[in-house]
Amino acid sequence: MSVKIIILKGTSSSGKTSIAKALQKQLDEAYLHFQMDAFWDMVPEDMEANSQNFPKLRYAVIDSAKSLAENGHNLIMDITLMPDSVIGLMNALKGHYVFSVGVHCDLEILKKRERQRGDRKIGLAESQYETIHDGVNYDFEINTSKLDAKTVATSIVTAFRRT
Repeated sequence: MSVKIIILKGTSSSGKTSIAKALQKQLDEAYLHFQMDAFWDMVPEDMEANSQNFPKLRYAVIDSAKSLAENGHNLIMDITLMPDSVIGLMNALKGHYVFSVGVHCDLEILKKRERQRGDRKIGLAESQYETIHDGVNYDFEINTSKLDAKTVATSIVTAFRRT
C-alpha cells in the first residue's frame, strides 16, 4: 500500500492540530501527526521561534516529512509553511499520494483563539493571514470559523475518500 499524506495548511490558531487529532480517530489506517509546532518547540525558551532566528528549519521540516514517508508512514501534516516552502515540500513528497487541505478561518476568530490559547505570540495568526494561502492550489478547502474539529475532519475524510 502506498503512503498517504494529508497536509493541513493554514495560519496559526486555525484549528489544524485539533483537526489532525480528529482525523487520526476517523481514518481507517494509522497516520502520524506531523506537527510544525514540534520543531518550534525545540527552540530554547530564551529565543524567539521564528524563521529569522532559524532560517533553515523549514528544510529540516521538509526532509523529516520526506524521510517518514519514504519509510512507509502515512502522515497528517499540520503546517504553517509559507507558499515558497510548500513548493519544496511537494517536490520532496513526489511519488506519494498527497491530499492538501487549505484550512481557513476568519481573522477575528483567529485573534480570539490566539488570545484564548495563551501559548502563541499575539499577532502571529494575523501576520500569516494575508499570505499563507497565496499561490497554493488545494485539493480541498474549509473554513473552521464556525465548525468544530470533528465536523471538519468528517468533511475532509469524505473528500479524501472520493479521490
